[in-house]
Amino acid sequence: MTRLPRLPAFLLTAALSAVGCRGTRPELVVTPSQPVPVSSPMVDPPISPLTPLEPDYKSLPILDPMSVGKTALVSPQLRGFSEETCRQLARERVPVANLLEREDALPRVVMVDPRHPKSKGDCEDLLKEVRHFAAGEARNRAIGEALGSFYQLADAEGRGEILKLSLDALDEARKTALEAKMRGAIVDLGELDRQRATVLAVVGQADLGTMLLDTDLRRKVGIASKADERLRPTGDFGVSSKKIDTDAAVNSALEKRSDLLALRTLYLKLSPESLSGVREYIRGLPTAAGLVGNGPRLPIARRTSQKQIDYASSVIGMAAEMEVEIRRQQLWTLIEDRERGVADEVRATAATLAEQTRQVALARWRAEQLINRSAEVTKDKGMFVGLPARAEALRARAEVVGAVMAWHQARVKFNVAQGLYAE
Repeated sequence: MTRLPRLPAFLLTAALSAVGCRGTRPELVVTPSQPVPVSSPMVDPPISPLTPLEPDYKSLPILDPMSVGKTALVSPQLRGFSEETCRQLARERVPVANLLEREDALPRVVMVDPRHPKSKGDCEDLLKEVRHFAAGEARNRAIGEALGSFYQLADAEGRGEILKLSLDALDEARKTALEAKMRGAIVDLGELDRQRATVLAVVGQADLGTMLLDTDLRRKVGIASKADERLRPTGDFGVSSKKIDTDAAVNSALEKRSDLLALRTLYLKLSPESLSGVREYIRGLPTAAGLVGNGPRLPIARRTSQKQIDYASSVIGMAAEMEVEIRRQQLWTLIEDRERGVADEVRATAATLAEQTRQVALARWRAEQLINRSAEVTKDKGMFVGLPARAEALRARAEVVGAVMAWHQARVKFNVAQGLYAE
């Protein structure tokens, strides 16, 4: 009789544990799912009593406009701030560009293939070059946004200063009217006081808007906010009437735009060694997010013999060459589409700038006409009678400031479309 070999105790225990005790069977345990909350059906809300929308005046604060003197309207300390300073600080502040450039400082471990010595660092060198272009485009856009805020603040400051001049006009007119009333003339001082209240309300809103724009600009250029200080845009705010050469601007943009340079670099330097980097770039594009695959992969070495590995490597090498052609076609399509987009952006911003030049010219003509008319009426009929003409002239001056600053904002967008701030 053949005797079976004795199993060690730990093997016997393991076997019994795997099979299970006699009489036990595996069970299927289903955990009850939590009930899914169901939105309640739409019901009519409880009816609340109707109340007047106009509040009770006794519950509101009140302010006599004549009690608000000029000292209450004094602006905080103004700090001169030029376009050049704004551009330089914005360039240094761009977080995305700084992150991309810091990426180049990371230590690199490069695997050298003795059969292809030139492949050393090909992918990483390509990505470094593309990151340089991406940082330039990020700076181009960020500087454009900062300069846009700069001229929005200049617009608000300029309009606000002219608006406050209307308070001086009202106060002078009231003084003239009060002197006339003391001489027996019938004058409605209440109308002037009501106009002053209206102007004070507008001035308050303008000051609030200026403060918010100041905060926004400080954030974009990295300047700490101060309650008692406000940035005051300074410089030459003249407007050029030189005709725009749109075709030359389009050609310049197609040559210099960093996003186009990045795509062309990928296209020209695409190789099997740089495929992984190109995949990552295409995968990061908004229109292709999640849609680009990872390409072929090598089998796990521990599960494959050396002969199979060599065969798989040759197959994957051929697949990589085929993928290079496909990626090249994709990049070509992206380049064509981006070039059309860049050209359209330049033409649109050029048209906007040209029209804004026309708006400035019209605003200047209206302002000069109304300024001359105000001077004539005031000279002939006095300050009180000439008040409406003077107010109209001040509004026209504010419109000139708005048109000029809108022109500069259009100029900034035109420069951004050409990629000029990336240099």
